[in-house]
Amino acid sequence: LRATVAKLRELSRPDVSAQARWGKQGRAFDIDSADEMPDKNWDVSVSYNFSFGPEAEQLSLASQRHKLKAFEERLAQKRDDIKIAVTQSLERFEFYRKNLAALRESQKLSAEVLDGQRLNFQLGKVTLLDLTRYQQDFDNASLAVVQGESRLITEWCSLLYETGLLANYLGVVPTGEKSKRASSSVQPETEEKP
Repeated sequence: LRATVAKLRELSRPDVSAQARWGKQGRAFDIDSADEMPDKNWDVSVSYNFSFGPEAEQLSLASQRHKLKAFEERLAQKRDDIKIAVTQSLERFEFYRKNLAALRESQKLSAEVLDGQRLNFQLGKVTLLDLTRYQQDFDNASLAVVQGESRLITEWCSLLYETGLLANYLGVVPTGEKSKRASSSVQPETEEKP
């Protein structure tokens, strides 16, 4: 067992060798033999050798398995991220849909109040300032409905984008597919022989 451990240690130990050369373009290994060369340059090279042992292909297979497992984990993580993003987008869409329904009810109520106050103004029961305030409340409620519709449309497009259906929903076809469809729809006419 000790011999095996020692052998494994020896195999796992890297083999490092360094070499320094002196002389013209570093072609001489000895300083004395490089004296007559006009330019004195150092050239240093370091070699690093690492042995994978007698069964290097097994180590390579283990490395490939490790990379494959890491890829599978990243893929699973991405899948989870996509599920979370789609779920959150769907929840936001539902929230904005319910919020828009509440805003429409508020606008309807504000319109009824405004109609009642207009009648009161005609009867002289409220002032013009009060009527203006009710009109402003109705305008704010109408603006909130428009903003709610805009948020709902944006969230719907975001949900379609997250699920990869936005291009399909909008009827947009990539340029490459358009040319393929055009070429497949044009069929050569065959001449009829008598």
